[in-house]
Amino acid sequence: MTELMWGMKAKLKREAKQKPKPIIEKKVEQPKPKAVEVKKPIVKKVKKTKKTLKSIKSDYDDKKKAEDINKIIYNKTIAEIHLKDSNLKRGIALVLDSSAMLTFKALVSTGYPKSRIEEINYDKETYLKIKAKHKNTFYTSFGEHIKSAPQNSISSVVADYMCSLNGNDSVRPLDDLKSLFDGKKLMKGSFLAITLCSREKGNRDYKSLNELISELTKMSARNGYTFILLPQGRAYTGMYYIFCIIE
Repeated sequence: MTELMWGMKAKLKREAKQKPKPIIEKKVEQPKPKAVEVKKPIVKKVKKTKKTLKSIKSDYDDKKKAEDINKIIYNKTIAEIHLKDSNLKRGIALVLDSSAMLTFKALVSTGYPKSRIEEINYDKETYLKIKAKHKNTFYTSFGEHIKSAPQNSISSVVADYMCSLNGNDSVRPLDDLKSLFDGKKLMKGSFLAITLCSREKGNRDYKSLNELISELTKMSARNGYTFILLPQGRAYTGMYYIFCIIE
């Protein structure tokens, strides 16, 4: 019995020695993911600039006026009138023009001498642009330039006003015209083109057109001129213009 027990113990010891040890898996530490750095977008600071009335007007002159169908018709008609009427004098031409110089180009296309075309502009930026292209350009108001002109010297006046007939603090179309007629600055056989705004204090009113024609008729009569209204005048959005001959 004792031998049997000893035999069983010996067998158990042998089996224990032969039994494989359990495999203990080593924990492998996974590397921690790196935090992704989110770069903030670079925002360039843009300086905001306020556009002044003059800069807006200048932009319009440079980029839009040359393509404005109303201005194209206006200046084409001026050229046609000068070409068809051989009785029109070729004295001094006074022009209120934009930096696109459409009226200047229209007159030159008819053979009008450049040396007799005087550009007048009281906007410094526009004046400098025109002056760089045409030496006979004057930085003054239209009215003051008319006053300085000799009598019987002006034969063409193209006044593209940017205001109503009553004008504003700096421009007075009626006063300019009075200087032109009462000062006897016009030659007989002169051409006159006037563009005005039809809006007065926010309201559109074409009564000023009748007033303009009436005033020109009276100014002509009292200074020994004859006022002849031409049929080519027209109106468009917020504006109107007339063409006339002064005999």
